[in-house]
Amino acid sequence: ASGKTRIVLEVDDPKPWTPGSPYLYSLQTKMFDENDNELQNITQPAAFFELRVRDSEFYLNGKPYFLRGQNGFPHCNVPHDRPYISAYVRKVKQQGVEISRFHTEPPCHAWLDECDRQGIMVIFEMPLHGSIGCYAYGNPVFAENTLEEICALIKEYRRHPSIALWSLGNEMIVASER
Repeated sequence: ASGKTRIVLEVDDPKPWTPGSPYLYSLQTKMFDENDNELQNITQPAAFFELRVRDSEFYLNGKPYFLRGQNGFPHCNVPHDRPYISAYVRKVKQQGVEISRFHTEPPCHAWLDECDRQGIMVIFEMPLHGSIGCYAYGNPVFAENTLEEICALIKEYRRHPSIALWSLGNEMIVASER
């Protein structure tokens, strides 16, 4: 009736993705027409890991974990090619960084693909990028537009296993200063 079918995929004894061992699976989905002609073939990375916060402490795959992070990648306003991105993420990884954020604007997928491969967890910052004084929070049109943008960003970027945290916004503390 609705045209939706739920499919559950299970992996026997999955290898967990961690910054020290970023194990990626490859999920391939094909769609065929009624004559068995292939209409679409999509391959995307998949990973298994769990990041939880309990009592203000992080747990990765059920074990206490101290996140070693940095403020962010230089992804904004400047196009970068894949070799540059790969080299940059590799240098960040060599410095012991295991988590970083993308802020100000959504990154191109190449940055996240490289974080997936090299084991850098990502904090993905959502559309409320600046101080609270910049936004019309009481305006219903603003609220509707923001919700639509948040949903669109999640749909666009959810395939990246490296995204461990979704952040609503940046510098929200400024709200208490006004």
